[in-house]
Amino acid sequence: MIPHHIRLAAHRYFLEKRLRTRPAPASRKPVNLDSCQSIGLLFDATEPATREIVLRYAQKLRERNKKVQLMGFYLEDQPEDSSSLPFLSFGRKQLNWALCPKSEHVEAFIDQKFDMLINLDTKAKVPATYIVALSQASFKVGPEMDSEWYFDLMIDVSRRPSLPHFIEQMESVLKKTNAKHVPIEV
Repeated sequence: MIPHHIRLAAHRYFLEKRLRTRPAPASRKPVNLDSCQSIGLLFDATEPATREIVLRYAQKLRERNKKVQLMGFYLEDQPEDSSSLPFLSFGRKQLNWALCPKSEHVEAFIDQKFDMLINLDTKAKVPATYIVALSQASFKVGPEMDSEWYFDLMIDVSRRPSLPHFIEQMESVLKKTNAKHVPIEV
């Protein structure tokens, strides 16, 4: 068994190597919640309660006419009935020895040019940071973490690290960026 700290060091090495060879997203631009059309939601699907919160939030976004795609990850083996779930997912078996996800679903999600990618993993687990770092999304939102250069906007939820609180705080901040720009006649 390879020690965890060695696996993490290898993970960082392979991620940085891939970032150097991968083209940058076509356009990195600030996006507000009202104007974005497509949203990717990345989350830890291990707990049923978390899945339920994320599915409700995705439905709320769809009711606001957003195209939403979900990617869940399991910190253990992926359930056998995962193909019937309403989101793409991967589990521990789809991680290589350096903790990098290896799956067609993950690659497709990374290559998707979302207007906004929201990392709903408030604990900043390794598989999520890998996907966020490589994502082609125009704007990336997530919890505050050490890997700050992956995100365009980070939300500090250290006092209350619950998922509902993170969603509430994120929406509050993103709504404040929803200012309408009106040209001024001179």
